[in-house]
Amino acid sequence: MSRARGRAAALSVAALLIHSVLDAQSESTADRWRRQLAETRQLLLAGRWAEAEPASRMLLEELMADLKGGPQAADLVAVGLAQIALAEAGVGRERDARWHIRSAEIFNPALASTPLATEFGAVGARLDEWRAMPTLKSTGLPPATDSTIAGLYPPRIVAGNFIVLRASVEQRRLLDPESLVAFAIDDQGLPAEPAIHGRLDNPAPLLLSLEVLREFRFEPARYRDQPVAVLWELPLPLTQSVLRKALWELKRSSIDSLLRGERWQEALDEAEALESALARGTGDAVIAKQTIVAYYISRARAGLAATEPDS
Repeated sequence: MSRARGRAAALSVAALLIHSVLDAQSESTADRWRRQLAETRQLLLAGRWAEAEPASRMLLEELMADLKGGPQAADLVAVGLAQIALAEAGVGRERDARWHIRSAEIFNPALASTPLATEFGAVGARLDEWRAMPTLKSTGLPPATDSTIAGLYPPRIVAGNFIVLRASVEQRRLLDPESLVAFAIDDQGLPAEPAIHGRLDNPAPLLLSLEVLREFRFEPARYRDQPVAVLWELPLPLTQSVLRKALWELKRSSIDSLLRGERWQEALDEAEALESALARGTGDAVIAKQTIVAYYISRARAGLAATEPDS
């Protein structure tokens, strides 16, 4: 597809008339989605951002729950995401708008070179400006939260929607088993700039994973005691088991970093909190984790004892 053609198709309702996608939906669903996209587009062109935002959100929720079809369905998802990004930009929700336009570019890379200002005026220009600003600034760090880097303390999850994604057996079968989502965690602890590594054969559970991840909140990574933006990766889809493993790895690497920095009391507090959480679990995997946490607690207590003034 030429660049000009890609731009022309990016937000056009005509781009949604992909028979292999719409034929996979029921007739009533396909008609409803055509109508919703056309109506939302008209609201956006008229600058009625506050009305367009809930309309585009409704479609996004339907796509996550009901979308069927193969790789061509990615174009449908991309248009829906671009519409909600424009609406959010119009009402001043920068972080959500940037997340959704980056997500749209995952499903249709042509959007990355599509100037939204051409059709959507000042709000399109504002969104173009926002997505041109990288979250990751040069700090001299490699692009990963490698806990072995001296002076780097990894981010920690402080809030997240730990749900089991409602993906059917058929949806899971279609997913690339090596798919990953890479994203930045900015210096405020907010996820930004998602990217998916792997095939987009079945976009519905990937879209749902991105929406779950958007709600996460972190304590930001710190380098030499200053908050910094870093990259992180998680396997897809974001099932409960994946999120539990990610939470364990983040907490473990955080405690390890605190111990290396001889921040004994903070390490002890985190390790004891993790010990309490693990006490609710059973099985060999939990026992193995409890052994590691017991070692962390022992090291932290020994460090505290060594730094106590002589009585």
